[in-house]
Amino acid sequence: MKSDKEETMMTAKLINVEGSKIKIELTLELSRSMLDTEINIQKGLNEVGCIASKEALKYLDTDGSPLKIGEEIWKSKGEQPKEYQTPYGEVIVNRHVYQRSVGGKTYCPLEREGLSPCLCVMLCYELKQANNLSRRCSKLANP
Repeated sequence: MKSDKEETMMTAKLINVEGSKIKIELTLELSRSMLDTEINIQKGLNEVGCIASKEALKYLDTDGSPLKIGEEIWKSKGEQPKEYQTPYGEVIVNRHVYQRSVGGKTYCPLEREGLSPCLCVMLCYELKQANNLSRRCSKLANP
């Protein structure tokens, strides 16, 4: 839970979704301490990353229309919430889950079309950290 002070320091808001494009607004509070400002920037960018990741996952999901898989028709049971881990934090996405009319196992196209949630986080995090480390090392080597 964020304190009132943290709430005023940064706010990321989804402004608009138009097709495959999103617009996000970020408001940050600067500090007289560069370290505090950098922490606020990182937290704000993580909020933006969570919003963008959530919208990207929703974009990959189906619209709930029936699916024909082989000779069978699968119908959406509606949108059901699922937690996904992203490099920026956890997001909860309402995604369509399908089942045949006779019951049985369910199928979630988002988890097939998207990435394996755990694998995505590990790969993205490792790439992000490697990039940061490389950038910092090059600056130390060339002052």
